[in-house]
Amino acid sequence: MITIKDIARLSGTSATAVSFVLNNKDQGKVNPRKKQRILELIGKHDYRRNRVAQSLKLRKTFNIAICIQGSLGQQPIIGNYSHHELLNQIAKRCHQAGYSNDLIQIDVDKSPDQVTRQLKHHSADGFVFLNWSPNALQPLVHTLEQRNIPIVSVGTPLACSPLWVIYDRATSFFNGATYLLDQNLKKICVLDTLTNSLHADSKYEAYQAALRKRGLTPSPPFRVSSMTMKSVMTALNELLHAVPDVDGIILTDNAFAPYIVAGLEGKAIRVLGFGDAGFAQMCDPRLSYMRFPIEAVAESAVNMLLNQLTPLEHLRLCSQRHQCELIVQDT
Repeated sequence: MITIKDIARLSGTSATAVSFVLNNKDQGKVNPRKKQRILELIGKHDYRRNRVAQSLKLRKTFNIAICIQGSLGQQPIIGNYSHHELLNQIAKRCHQAGYSNDLIQIDVDKSPDQVTRQLKHHSADGFVFLNWSPNALQPLVHTLEQRNIPIVSVGTPLACSPLWVIYDRATSFFNGATYLLDQNLKKICVLDTLTNSLHADSKYEAYQAALRKRGLTPSPPFRVSSMTMKSVMTALNELLHAVPDVDGIILTDNAFAPYIVAGLEGKAIRVLGFGDAGFAQMCDPRLSYMRFPIEAVAESAVNMLLNQLTPLEHLRLCSQRHQCELIVQDT
């Protein structure tokens, strides 16, 4: 069985450095390249610490629970691709830090007290709340913090707590619209391919701000009535009929991007996607898009939770917003 000393010898570091990495205390103490080498060796040799002994000593379960509203089966891939990918990345980051995971699917009709009692029955050191509605999460967080239960919200900003990490959709959408304007496009429209989205208004307001900054008049948003290909193509045709001189379209989500790109074949219209990489990569011609920073958000969230479990003096717990990265494809 490989030991910490073996990992240290193979990586050319000390056992202390390996311990810092294993316990998420390496910031400012271990060279990033050496940290990467340590993580590679841990993965290669499938190193596992003696969690039974550690949990008895530290009174920890070394388990982090990921909590979602409703069941995972109620959240299909179409329209929720990044939700599933973010869940996977959070679990991966927890595993790298030496923690296992539970997935807790919570009935949306339960009261905060009922949910708190439910969570107390789970053997977890902390809880990640993934993409909850603000109205459901705010009172629950207040109850959990009163009981000193470590939590972090991913995807939902909280007025009552600094313990959250989100995609900065509004700034990213503004940057996307600005990118199209910089390509000398003058008639840009928004095609909203999601139904009941919590972020539709903030995206459209960012689009309006970008156009008005250039002295241009925004067009009204064109929205699908249902999450079907027929509804998406109907909305696209309505857009083309209402704005015949459109030269740019921003999508609020990439879920139906391949159909939209195919439907515009032969037309001199630039399309900019938003969000998920999976569907963007299915487009032909290739789609330029604003990519969700899924890995960065997952790492920030898990680090924020781990810092509550093992506080580090040089780290301050505060909310974080991550902007999307512009991926420009040659077409």
